[in-house]
Amino acid sequence: MTFNVAILEQMKAEGLDFDAAIRVLKAGEGKSDPTNAERQARYRAKRKSNGVTITRDTPNDIILNPCEPSGSNEPPPPENPVLLPEHVVEAWNDLAARRGLKAVKRLSPERRATLKTRIGQNRIEDFLEAIAAIERSTFLCGQNDRNWKAYFDWMLKPANFTKLIEGTYDR
Repeated sequence: MTFNVAILEQMKAEGLDFDAAIRVLKAGEGKSDPTNAERQARYRAKRKSNGVTITRDTPNDIILNPCEPSGSNEPPPPENPVLLPEHVVEAWNDLAARRGLKAVKRLSPERRATLKTRIGQNRIEDFLEAIAAIERSTFLCGQNDRNWKAYFDWMLKPANFTKLIEGTYDR
């Protein structure tokens, strides 16, 4: 419960002594602001709705939407972790190393904002498909008349991302 000067002055004007003010304060303890609780519930629901499951086997491996955990003594993966921009950058850099594309060296605020937008608009499967489509396409990996290669910012453009997940470059 939050008290400002106006509330304390009102309590004084109504003749509440120090002991009465303490009783009022104690009575208000433990009660949360209902609007704050509603806001927190909305925030948690929004984070949950992303529906992404990510676990790491080793520091360099990302497994997206894993199957049942193996019979090891490891704890089960968290229920609904969130896909972070760093996860997508790591997956891109793995692809770049395999296919000779340019790796992401800096996740600038602009890139981070674009990536967060794309994460909010798409499912984890869409990111897996987009990266797999680039890997499958010889054109996107530089085997074309201009030696042009796909790059990270190109993949994040809405039109290009849609083409990748729809299979436009699968020829």
